[in-house]
Amino acid sequence: MLCLRIAHVIGFYTPGLGYEENCLPFEQAKRGHDVCIFTSRRSALRNVFGWLSDTGQSQSPQKNPTDHDDAVEIIRLSSTPPLYGQVLLRGLRPALRKFEPDVVHSHGGLSPHSMQCVLHAKSLGYSLFIDDHSHELNLHAETGVRAAYVGLVAALYRAFGNRVKAFLPVTPSAANILRERLGIPPHKLVVIGLGADDQLFAPSGEQRRARRQELGLRDKDIAIVSTGKLTPAKEVGILVEAVSMIKNSLNPIRLILAGHIAESYRVELTRLADRLGVGEGLVFLPFVPHAELPSFYNAADVGVWPGAHTITALEALSTGLPCALPLCDNAYEAIRDWKAALGFTRGDPKSLADAITTLVHDSDLRSKMSKSARELVESKLSWKVICEHTLQVYRGGVPARNEVG
Repeated sequence: MLCLRIAHVIGFYTPGLGYEENCLPFEQAKRGHDVCIFTSRRSALRNVFGWLSDTGQSQSPQKNPTDHDDAVEIIRLSSTPPLYGQVLLRGLRPALRKFEPDVVHSHGGLSPHSMQCVLHAKSLGYSLFIDDHSHELNLHAETGVRAAYVGLVAALYRAFGNRVKAFLPVTPSAANILRERLGIPPHKLVVIGLGADDQLFAPSGEQRRARRQELGLRDKDIAIVSTGKLTPAKEVGILVEAVSMIKNSLNPIRLILAGHIAESYRVELTRLADRLGVGEGLVFLPFVPHAELPSFYNAADVGVWPGAHTITALEALSTGLPCALPLCDNAYEAIRDWKAALGFTRGDPKSLADAITTLVHDSDLRSKMSKSARELVESKLSWKVICEHTLQVYRGGVPARNEVG
């Protein structure tokens, strides 16, 4: 096997999470490739992870104190102050020149550091691949400065897009953004997908017993869980409304919301739950370390992600947790095809309430979905499988079925 020198470039990198930029580089390193992450010294989650500072930046490489896997080196560079959540990486060109990568994988088709990678590709001689996670709910670029910036990026790709070997959207929605908003031709788009660590996120009766005991859950309690960055786009209020519709038809319900949430949104959801009479069953948990999330999914009876798609749903499915997910989101297309989750009409609390009730009452359906979900992740949506596909794309072997038309 040809060993590649792979540079991953990302504006913000926070260890200990389950995002693509955390998992994919380490999977590639496990296969014997020389992998390095180039990122800012700034932290997008500095309020959660306190070890990174926005001050006192230097050009010297820095290992993160929480990185325990030496297989991937992390080079932290100084950067410009964030503007609309984006930064330019200072010293990126000399850092890449020193590393001499065969492949540069830049994360974010609209990110300034991807523009840097495009401009440096010809002189440094690497093969450039750019992935993207955009969708209409997180783009917010219809007018003003944001719209002008999107136009500027589109113009740059028109001028220098031949320097990008392929664009790697992680969902069909991201592919649509790249094609329609940035003018990327269909033949240069390869949908890679997102994955889950099927070894870490696995069914475990022991984890279920221990975590339910810690949470004070009785055998008769129905635990519904939703995790991740809890923002208004995740439409958690719809879930609260759905729970209020079924509170009298099921055993006691505990709605567990675990993850980073703005205080204003937490207060809004708490008031909604109190008004609807389900406040006593609402449990907010702070940020849960990635390694501990499997125990929460195993402890739960139903997983629900009512709004914008999220990778945490894949991790929950990997544990075999029966889940309810929006029917309309094409990011969940494979899950629907495998009948690995129950669908509902997004934005409709009654439809979601019906889905939750069905899952709770139909043990045979739960068992079938749990089995299908696990098989789907192991065969199609594990990081091992995503890694192999990505390496194949790097080498130029793009399967025709994965091209976007």
